[in-house]
Amino acid sequence: QVERASGFLERSQDWAERAQASAQGRGDAVGEALVAVELGRTRMNQGDYDVAIDLLTPALPVLDAAGEDVAAGEAHRTLAILHMARGRWAESTDAFERALLRFGAVGGAVKAGFCRVGLAQVARHQKRYDAAREQLNAAREGFEAIGYRMGRAECANGLGEIARMTGDLSTAERCYRDALALYEELGSIDVPVAQANLGLVQSARGDWMGARQSLDSSRRMLALEQRRDLEAAACAALLAPTAAARDFDAFDRCLARALDLLERTGFVYSDIAIE
Repeated sequence: QVERASGFLERSQDWAERAQASAQGRGDAVGEALVAVELGRTRMNQGDYDVAIDLLTPALPVLDAAGEDVAAGEAHRTLAILHMARGRWAESTDAFERALLRFGAVGGAVKAGFCRVGLAQVARHQKRYDAAREQLNAAREGFEAIGYRMGRAECANGLGEIARMTGDLSTAERCYRDALALYEELGSIDVPVAQANLGLVQSARGDWMGARQSLDSSRRMLALEQRRDLEAAACAALLAPTAAARDFDAFDRCLARALDLLERTGFVYSDIAIE
């Protein structure tokens, strides 16, 4: 968990696979299912969606039977994120709601808050902006009540997304900068996410040089962390500022990389959709 949260996904995968082998060797089905949740989350962060789903799906009935509500909730939440990444909005909503029920039953305030953040993301993708704000505000109140800064960062980033998508670029920039400051303070894996979002604001304003710098910095970090789905999004977002700079060789490289990663991961996101 520590390695994954710090962005060292290969190390996280190595530790999880060792634990999985140990559980299998002991015939510990519950232990194997618990490890599958962690390994599934790591493979999701690497953009290996199909592998993650294959790990999580058989783990859920084992966790249910063992009464492992927290781990089952985490499995549902991870599946919800995977469905969202594939554009399966109904399945994602259902899985987030199942996770929210599990975490609510065991007093998991932080994890329940992240489920609300996820429900807000789904609503935002569906352009249900009022519903998205409602979920984020509820999550933010819960995070602030317990002083949880990572949750506050997620809410700030989510509110920035809503503001940007509704044309309020000043509010979007302020929210993204708030999120970036918190991510940097906490050493979060999501620093490049906020950087990329600031790059999208710069692109919307026609600041092509600034956008290219922000997005390329984000892309480099995501590539280093092997977060293939988000690297694909950063590459796609780089196309407009790279074309504006008339750097067509770099444009071709970005396009080829984006298409390759999108085909490999099946990632779906409104900012990189071709309409």
